[in-house]
Amino acid sequence: MYVSLPAQAIVIRDDVDDGEYLAAAGSYEAVFDVFEKRGGVGTLISSELAITAGHVGQDIPVGHKVEIAGAQYEVERVILHPEWESNNREMALFKLDRPVVGIDPILPYDGSGELNQIVTFVGRGDTGTGLTGPVTADHELRAATNRFERVEGGTLVFRFDSPDDENVTPLEGVSGPGDSGGPALMESGDGLRLVGLSVASSGRPPGTYGNWEFYSRVSPDVDWINEVLASEIGSVPGESNKITPITGVAGDDDDRTRFMTYISLAAVITVLILSTALWRRRRSNS
Repeated sequence: MYVSLPAQAIVIRDDVDDGEYLAAAGSYEAVFDVFEKRGGVGTLISSELAITAGHVGQDIPVGHKVEIAGAQYEVERVILHPEWESNNREMALFKLDRPVVGIDPILPYDGSGELNQIVTFVGRGDTGTGLTGPVTADHELRAATNRFERVEGGTLVFRFDSPDDENVTPLEGVSGPGDSGGPALMESGDGLRLVGLSVASSGRPPGTYGNWEFYSRVSPDVDWINEVLASEIGSVPGESNKITPITGVAGDDDDRTRFMTYISLAAVITVLILSTALWRRRRSNS
């Protein structure tokens, strides 16, 4: 067991310029604020559906407005994970009133390879360094990195390593106040994938070196996410990008069927030709 504090925003290394964390955040348009002043972060996983932590989702009212890439959208419906309170599955989906155009969603990760992987996480809450903890609220979007050191069922865990630690990453950091629901993103063979949602941290003072960060793991709940997408949107993540194979089991069956049809037709035609020739020969001999 661990004593958790509210999930936070991006706290950075004391020996790396803050500008590097700011610059790294520039390519994550699918990540946005749920509440402008209270914090909370959402991530688009389809053109109309976003994901956040359960304790953020429970506070989102229908009709609530969010801003994504300069345009405003209304929340049409919030779907909390059925076990978010009873089994600590910190996850909620919410549907927007219309599709978001021009921004690529970040699809959920459905594998099991998170352990020891370096991930990127994004947020714009309170910031500071591992020496000071969070001290400034400038609302700027930052991206930091870390490495998952433990995978505990539905929870992903990493540690805020100091600059002289052998496991420290170039843009090492942890979350700071205001970024619950923020995504942990990992490069996979299929591209960038959402692997976790920021939910809690432990250690005091908050946001200092040696503290632990806890993310709700996405992969065990991909089936639930797909069920919601199918019922709310009528599709699942990436479905529009699927390509019907030319070869493979289904394709081979189709080709085999067509081939057998051609053989059958050719056999019928051959029989007719031979029958006609035989009939003519008999007539000529009569």
